[in-house]
Amino acid sequence: MQKYNYLVIIIKLPSDFFQIAVLLFIEEKIIENYNKNSYYKNVIAVSKGIGMAVNKTLHSANPKKETRGKGRPRAFDRVSALHSALEVFWQQGYEPASVADLCKAMHINPPSLYATFGNKASLFLEALRHYEHIYWDAPAARFMKEPDIYTAVEDFFSEAAKILLSPETPCGCMVVLAAVNISETEKEIIETVRKFRLASKKMFADRLRQAISEGQIPADTDVPALAGALNTLLEGLSIQARDGLFQSELKAFASYAVRMLPPRIQ
Repeated sequence: MQKYNYLVIIIKLPSDFFQIAVLLFIEEKIIENYNKNSYYKNVIAVSKGIGMAVNKTLHSANPKKETRGKGRPRAFDRVSALHSALEVFWQQGYEPASVADLCKAMHINPPSLYATFGNKASLFLEALRHYEHIYWDAPAARFMKEPDIYTAVEDFFSEAAKILLSPETPCGCMVVLAAVNISETEKEIIETVRKFRLASKKMFADRLRQAISEGQIPADTDVPALAGALNTLLEGLSIQARDGLFQSELKAFASYAVRMLPPRIQ
């Protein structure tokens, strides 16, 4: 085999399957399978100056040297990772939650976090949407479908009290608590959280207008004010839940929501 003058610097990567070799050559050459007895098959493109070669592990020519794998690696579970990130944001808030804390909770490394979610802000926004979907989409749908406005309000706030103090989740609403004290530079997060809050207020307003059209509450009901009051109570329940109230206490507060409604039209 023809000899070549070169300097090889091996950079070991964490992966068992890849190595990167930076080579300094005098002449432009191509060496293919330069060592047939090696466990690796190397295809190296050589250029004047500095070239780079990636050694990729292939099947060994000697079966005795091949070790049996330990099975397929576990597939990445995006939903599980989002839920883990959600708990970190829920407990710490957006600003205090570090990338290291998030990676530890999700069992991934920082490069994987950035490759999968983009950055910390994008992860927070996806976790926020995950939270709304998992915990509030179904109660909101039941609220809108319930024919009687008084039953709808009473049931929704009773269910909200259960959600906010659920043993499966940290106490309080993520929309209210996790986005507190966010830097003004995080405009997308601030705007998204504001939209979520406005969406719940709109939900109350839409249901109140439906009740007016169906003759359940007076036509002169101040819908924007009442919807705002109901939404403020919902957000206030989150703060109270974070302060460690008992389920019975939070339910007692929630029971006042239906009392905000005007008298039923007879």
